[in-house]
Amino acid sequence: MRREQKRYIHDMDTLRTYLKTVDGFRNYWIGTTFWDIKKSKSIITIESPRFNLNEKSDVTLVWELTLYESGSSTQMIDDFFAQPLTELILDDNRIKFQFAEGYYSFKFGALSLRVPIRSKEDSYLEIQRVNLEYFLNLLNNGLKLDNLAFSFKSDNNDICCFIGCMNWGEIAYSELFSGYSELKAFENIEEMFNSKIFNGKSLKERWPEVVIDNINGMPFGDWLTQFNEGLKINLYEKNDKIIINGVELDGWIDQSKNCHTCGVSACYFFDFDAYCCPTCNIWLTNDVGFEKRPLEPELLWKPNKLLPFCHVRFSPYKKVYTYYNPEQNLSPWEWVLVPVGKNDIEREAQVIKAFKSPAHQPPISLNKVKSVLQKLPSLADEVSETLNELLEKGRVCDLSSKKNLVDPKDPYDVLKTPLGHFWLELNNQPIQMSINAIYPKRNTILFVEGVYQIKPYSHEFEDFQHLKICTDVNIRKARYIDRFGDNINDGARWQIGKYELGIAARVTECVKSDVKAIAMKIPYYFKWNKKHKEMYGFTVVWQYYKSDINHNFFWHFYWF
Repeated sequence: MRREQKRYIHDMDTLRTYLKTVDGFRNYWIGTTFWDIKKSKSIITIESPRFNLNEKSDVTLVWELTLYESGSSTQMIDDFFAQPLTELILDDNRIKFQFAEGYYSFKFGALSLRVPIRSKEDSYLEIQRVNLEYFLNLLNNGLKLDNLAFSFKSDNNDICCFIGCMNWGEIAYSELFSGYSELKAFENIEEMFNSKIFNGKSLKERWPEVVIDNINGMPFGDWLTQFNEGLKINLYEKNDKIIINGVELDGWIDQSKNCHTCGVSACYFFDFDAYCCPTCNIWLTNDVGFEKRPLEPELLWKPNKLLPFCHVRFSPYKKVYTYYNPEQNLSPWEWVLVPVGKNDIEREAQVIKAFKSPAHQPPISLNKVKSVLQKLPSLADEVSETLNELLEKGRVCDLSSKKNLVDPKDPYDVLKTPLGHFWLELNNQPIQMSINAIYPKRNTILFVEGVYQIKPYSHEFEDFQHLKICTDVNIRKARYIDRFGDNINDGARWQIGKYELGIAARVTECVKSDVKAIAMKIPYYFKWNKKHKEMYGFTVVWQYYKSDINHNFFWHFYWF
């Protein structure tokens, strides 16, 4: 797909204007230099910014500057290959390459700039056309267009044209041709695209034959990576062209041929004489000899875009699963809702890692990846309505500031502690509870800040579904430490900032099988045995966090 590019700027005024559109080659690099003494000619290549400053292979575009009748030079830098340019300056018959730590300059008689050539062959589709309506919509919605370099097919790609804006906020859009010094200004985008300045026709009229080389100094495909459109693909066919999220490709959608993986209709591309699936991004022609996939995602033609993903677990220390994260605002230990299995059953999962991966190297096949449905709110937000009602209308046991003793015979609706609030719910409805508060003595091996033993105040339940301990402590953002269980208790520990919190359900041989845990590992009872109704209850223990290894912490779960 690479085409011979013969695009030159010879005029000084045009070159000065072009330098403004590429910001004076700021952060670009000197690639190679060649001096022909016999012909008194110098050739210098300028390479586009690198994604990784240590990897020369990341360079994608090369400008070739030829200086004729090259004369005396002045060098105030040891190695101009070792650092990027800060600016390229033209001053009459002298050119100056400015660097952060010096400069290099010399005189010349004439010059020529070829813009730009590819640094390497691409085996995927080189995107050079975009749907006009899509492009105008971007411009009308605030897209900043410094420079659009393009040519017309009917001109055999010999003439490079530019449109853009040189001084945002001062001068409206301007237009120029390479090889011409004349500039034309326009009031707005519509006027620029409708003016008949291209051999008696407007850019809008000649748009079908436009071949885009770069925008704002970047290859068109790289420029498109600035737009985050997610994994969704907007694909349709129009006038023997496939339009995928605004980008036009020669081909058609073959309704009679389906992808064997996802079942969508296949796309046929003229340039490769082959079929591909735009969703799975795979070739469907068996004998196709291309190493790369047909369209580099995302959206499939954006090879440099970084996509947000996350690793999640449904249970601590269990298998890790990968999901696409369209919201991009997740942090480790937060909780999300994700689809699971063929039926996309919704389940809660905890984020282990949030990361970004290159679109052309996703951590999981794009035809298999599933997206996070939503970020779950904090427990405080989720239970705020219930808690506010309990605090307003119920009886509160306030142990948040003083270590007071509590009469277990008194009924309470909610317990207030330094960490937050706790209460019991039967079948998702708050019920009254009895509370026993214990404060081990300081400077003893069993010291913790507080132990709260909580039981239902009444044990007569007619329609039992489950008994849960609820809290507004944000365990969803807590670091899970471990789960503990024996013949007496079944619970878990978390680190919540500077605190260590443990919650356990009391179990005995007679009620051991009656306990389960929700996704966050908070225990609850899902069965109720009337014969042993006095045995059911929960323990909450807290102290300031010191270490994950804390055997004395567990002694306080042995009670009743």
